[in-house]
This record gives sequence, structure tokens and C-alpha cells, in this order.
Amino acid sequence: MHKKIFIYFVFFLFGVVFFAFAQETVMEGESLSFKESEKVVERPQKSYFLEDAEVFKKKVYELLVSQKEVSNEIEKRYDENTDGKLQEKELKAFWFDIVFVVERRSWVNVNSEFIRIFDLDKDGRINLQESFEIKKFLR
Repeated sequence: MHKKIFIYFVFFLFGVVFFAFAQETVMEGESLSFKESEKVVERPQKSYFLEDAEVFKKKVYELLVSQKEVSNEIEKRYDENTDGKLQEKELKAFWFDIVFVVERRSWVNVNSEFIRIFDLDKDGRINLQESFEIKKFLR
């Protein structure tokens, strides 16, 4: 019985010493990787720089006041007064829900002219970075 306890104690001490050594090694900036090929290379994030932010803002505000006619079933859900057009309040509710979905799924397909303006990389989806542009107009 005492022999088992002694063996467990030795393994415990070995683990503590190894852990302390590993922590000290990491603190000094060395890697504990066994293969150099396991290095993680971070991919640079896409950056969306608008060529002219003022022109973009102007387009969005024109969209807000233009009251374009709704063109699909999704847009009709937001047309509260059923006049066939999205007013500023209705359009902001639509954008708010788009941001909500993007934050949950990390993207949403562009299925409306009312959100196509925010598809900055023109891939047919609104992603998290593009949803930040929408948030600017919801304030």
C-alpha cells in the first residue's frame, strides 16, 4: 500500500516540476511544439476601407429617404403601414434584424436592395465586419 502511495507521489512531483519548467519556458518566449511545421500562421483579416466615406453615407441617407418600393416577401414583413414602401423607421427595423442575424450566424445572404449597399466586398453576403457599417446608421 505504501509503495503505491510513494509511486503516486513521485509521479505527482514529476508533473509539478515538468509543469513549472514548461511555464518558465513559455514565459521566456520559447515554443513547446515538437515540430516546427506546426507553427500557426494567422491570416490577415479583410479590411474594408471605403474609398469615400462621405459618399457612402450620402448613398445610405438617400436610401433612407427615398422610400423605395418593397420587392420581396421579406421586405413586405417590415412594411407596417402596407403602403408598399419602407419608410426610415421600417428600414431601420429591417437593418436591426439583419445585424441580429449576422451576429448569430456570422453572415446573411443579400436578398434585398435595402442591404446590398452594405455588401462592401460584393460577395452576396453581409458578414460581421459589414454589419458594423449597418450599426453606424442605427444609432
